[in-house]
Amino acid sequence: DLLKNISSYNSNLDELETIRKAYDYASYLHDGQTRQSGEPYIIHPTNVAYTIAEIGLDEKTICAALLHDTIEDCDVTREEISNEFSIEIATLVDGVTKINKLNKSIIIKIDIIFSPDSCIAIYCSIKLNNTLKF
Repeated sequence: DLLKNISSYNSNLDELETIRKAYDYASYLHDGQTRQSGEPYIIHPTNVAYTIAEIGLDEKTICAALLHDTIEDCDVTREEISNEFSIEIATLVDGVTKINKLNKSIIIKIDIIFSPDSCIAIYCSIKLNNTLKF
């Protein structure tokens, strides 16, 4: 369980609640979506968030991992994520979305160079999860 794992090293109830809220929001937005394997889509962002938690990154990065496909796949805007969570989480989600679209434009490539390290960590966790197929 993701929250049980995180609570083993983070006892901040507000941060744990934000992570739970991000999970619930992502689960709601991905409801009915499945991966090519047929498993519910929410398993993928949950596994990515678990990897991020395992390496000890903060709750904003864990939330962004849970929400990483919402802008691209769920017709949610950066502004909506910012309003629902925070500008920091929205920026991370948007950064991961830009990395996923790396081949689209040189402007995006330049923007990625200046992305927070957390975006790169989430992107690497996504690729790891897709490769291992937890």
